[in-house]
Amino acid sequence: MQDQDTTAIKCQECGAPSYFDQKSEGFMCPYCGNFAPWATADYRYTLDMIFRHRPLPVIDGLLKLTHVGVGETAVKDMRSPDEMKKRTSSLDDLLSEYDKGTFEKWDQREEKSYDCPYCSARITGFSTQSVFKCAYCGNKIMPSEVFESGLYGENLVYGYDPNMYDLVLPFKVTKEQAIEQLLRLVAQNRSDFEGQDIEKRIRSELQAIYLPHWVEDFSVKATVDTERGRFTFYQDRINWARPQCSLFDIYLLNQLNPWDYGESAPFTPAFLEDDVRIFAPMNNEERVTAPYRMLYRDIPDMLKSTFGLNEVKMLGWVTNFRRHKYASVNLPIWFLDKASWSRESDLQTRMAVNAQTGKAAALFLESGKKDYTRTLDPDPPPIMSDECTLYSPPLPVKYVKPSFLFKTMDINQALGKPRSKFRSLFDKKNSIKFRTFIALCVHLVLAAALIAYILFFHVDSSVKNLEDSDIRIVIDSQEEFDQAIKTDGRIYALGEMRGTISLSDISLDDLDYGGKDKAEKVQEIVSSLDGNYIYISFFSEILSEETVKEEDPFKQGEYVWVTRIVGEPYAFLDFYDTFSFYGYDFPNTQSLMVSFYDQMESTLVDGRAEEHVISAVYLPDKHPMWLEFTVSKGQIDRDSLVLHSTNSSFDYEARRANNNTSSLEIIGGILIVAAISFAVTVAIQRKFGRFSRY
Repeated sequence: MQDQDTTAIKCQECGAPSYFDQKSEGFMCPYCGNFAPWATADYRYTLDMIFRHRPLPVIDGLLKLTHVGVGETAVKDMRSPDEMKKRTSSLDDLLSEYDKGTFEKWDQREEKSYDCPYCSARITGFSTQSVFKCAYCGNKIMPSEVFESGLYGENLVYGYDPNMYDLVLPFKVTKEQAIEQLLRLVAQNRSDFEGQDIEKRIRSELQAIYLPHWVEDFSVKATVDTERGRFTFYQDRINWARPQCSLFDIYLLNQLNPWDYGESAPFTPAFLEDDVRIFAPMNNEERVTAPYRMLYRDIPDMLKSTFGLNEVKMLGWVTNFRRHKYASVNLPIWFLDKASWSRESDLQTRMAVNAQTGKAAALFLESGKKDYTRTLDPDPPPIMSDECTLYSPPLPVKYVKPSFLFKTMDINQALGKPRSKFRSLFDKKNSIKFRTFIALCVHLVLAAALIAYILFFHVDSSVKNLEDSDIRIVIDSQEEFDQAIKTDGRIYALGEMRGTISLSDISLDDLDYGGKDKAEKVQEIVSSLDGNYIYISFFSEILSEETVKEEDPFKQGEYVWVTRIVGEPYAFLDFYDTFSFYGYDFPNTQSLMVSFYDQMESTLVDGRAEEHVISAVYLPDKHPMWLEFTVSKGQIDRDSLVLHSTNSSFDYEARRANNNTSSLEIIGGILIVAAISFAVTVAIQRKFGRFSRY
């Protein structure tokens, strides 16, 4: 059964649309249940449009949502790839590209003046106007050429002229009133306009426009995800204005609702008063997707403000629209474009005023950073007819039974009572915050378990063997060292090595040298090394190119010529001396140095001559190291000396066996690794995480 056209009025209780019910002879609000008898309803019908509202049946207290009862589809962002580029472009640039001829007519228009035939005052205007109004006596005049032809000038309508709509809402708000309303909006949101000459621009650049819109009823049933969980809601938008011109920002235009269509009138451009730009409707994909893009932006903010939510994500929805008959109308708007000097990457400000009601809106747009609006309702609110824009409150609903019967609930029934901010993390188990919190807890627990295991339970086999041996370990203690060497046995001692070699003590004549630039080499050695050392090894070689014939690895049996760098020994120097450890002098030998450099080699490449590479391997003074040796019969066995570095596995084992490991180092190292792992986990979740249902 096809829905019949019906009439809707504004509910005096909740503001939602109330539909005529023939049985009760009045208007019933399906949202709050309020009833207004026909005799008392403040109802005025408009003959210019034929409104086709769909009644919302209520059966046994349940809403019958047949028109949006089909399965929801995943919400998609319908914004075009170049939407931001268009939104940040100036209106003049868009107009010049869209309709160059009309743009040039407006850009090159001339100022005209006439003598008022009634009071002889001077009337001024522009060549793009048809009707001129005398500021002194209030009478209006029209040039004879316009009156006789009935035409609105050549190429003065942007777009295809025959497509113009023949209904209009008249300008009720004057330019002066629009300026005052915008200035009040600026005053109430001063921080948003900081650093802008917005007041000057409002007074000098505000322009009047007529924009084409479709008027239709739009219904949406959607499921959203919030910090408190998921729920489904239903909303009606009655007499919603859908922009039919994509040259203007639809999100700014949407903020100008509501409109009162009870004041619509026939539109004849030739008799249009004042200096107003007229736009014909555009036939493109953007006007088709406009309502969905506006809903995609509107719904989260609407639900946040209505239900006190902090996070709202659209998941799935089903929509239905019902267009009225003869409901194509031109809406009056006072418009202020972005500043002419602002670039695409700058913070741009656009403003608009509903020229029927006086509602003002400002859009703040910075590509990739800011995109929000501020609005100011007229004061006092205008008196509007029943055929105006009406938004029903969003109603949480739940499917109950066929056919498409839904139960209405309040938000606490749908989501449960609000919880604390901390507990709210657990209400949305698929949210990024929840998963991040769980990941943090897991990393902290694992790190704590690993720290406890390493500190109290884990012992390496090598450390265990060391603990069970008779080896004595001395760490940075002169007294313990002196005591240890009085008893025979194996000793591991950690302390500072004191060098006995000074560079000035080295005879550079000992340099085994085979080149001609010995002075240069000597100078480089002196500049590289300074102070005392335990051991110095100097090596230099000549670099040269060598071309050899080698077998081609890709073609068996064939050969290719290959150039490679080769080095020939050039000069040598090795110098050993005694070193001091805990005040005792020990001999330095090549085998002793080899035992140390097996674990830690320090190489310094200090310079490069034109064809030489110079390297100096050295062990500097006051360097902490482990010295391993044996005491036999009260004497240190010089042949048993072995050196170990402080960053080796030997260092770790000896410290653990002596219970001298730093707990802070172990804890810090594990926490650093855990923090890195946690950061990687969060990054992966944010990049690849998805809500499970859609």
